[in-house]
Amino acid sequence: MDSKSEIDYWQTRYNLPHIGHLSLEALEARLDDLLMNFGRQIRNGKPVLLSPRGGTRFTLLLEQTMQEFKRRKVVIAGSKIFDIPHVVDENSILLDEQLEAISQQYSGRILVKYGKKEHVQDMLDRGSFLVSPASYYDDESLNIAVKDNELERKNLVSSHGVEINVLNGDGSKGESIQPIGPIEYRSIIETNYYVWCGSDLLQSRLFTDFECDACLVVTEPKIFIEKILDAVLSVRCGWADGYQMISYYDPLEYPSKDVDPLGYKHFRYWYQSEHRLIWLPPENVDKLERIFVEVGPLHDLAEIVTV
Repeated sequence: MDSKSEIDYWQTRYNLPHIGHLSLEALEARLDDLLMNFGRQIRNGKPVLLSPRGGTRFTLLLEQTMQEFKRRKVVIAGSKIFDIPHVVDENSILLDEQLEAISQQYSGRILVKYGKKEHVQDMLDRGSFLVSPASYYDDESLNIAVKDNELERKNLVSSHGVEINVLNGDGSKGESIQPIGPIEYRSIIETNYYVWCGSDLLQSRLFTDFECDACLVVTEPKIFIEKILDAVLSVRCGWADGYQMISYYDPLEYPSKDVDPLGYKHFRYWYQSEHRLIWLPPENVDKLERIFVEVGPLHDLAEIVTV
């Protein structure tokens, strides 16, 4: 089986997106995005790739991507694995065992907010939280685990099998146009909004990625969420609020009508298992300032874990 046939086989069997239309630069970026969800470990002086827990599809997508490099006769340096941000060593393994033991103490779902110890202490003692506008996260000064454009989602898909038709004046299908290259879809939120993010995972990697030494573990998420939503509405009257458990999308797959920036993120962030609270203004607005809200002590709803 030649390399192109092997790629077609993978795409068909596992319902993987077409990637042959990507430029070399875009293909390398896709590899980086996939590897964000993997870990690396040094064994006998050599890097070993560790698949994400529950992320079988990422392993398939990585294999497909490597086959595409092979088809193009492009050699990917072994240093790519050394560049993976998530390092699994004895310390992180021990810490994850300890965090898993802590997680087992909670009978239900948890919500985790990572931060600096002094800030997390304020969260627990005073219920003090910083809420940021979505535009805040599109900032080059933020680290790669945090930076994202929360106002827009993009899909760049192959034109393979796509038919574009001009609409006649009566709304009927007219002349067919053959796409000459990849098709870009954009889903845009036309207004800025407020967003507060947490995770349902208690893991060593998230302490590292968010550059934190503590986290607030909320053991009564439903009550907590209602408190935070109401606190922001008390200073932003007339806004719409909501809670989202984030879904993650592959930017090379055709978007469904439900893919929007409020509830979906690029799959490079899949390992974070994000939950978020959002507040939308009654009218479109471009600029918003970060705000502090207080909901009162949370000792009956949460506790602090430090590393």
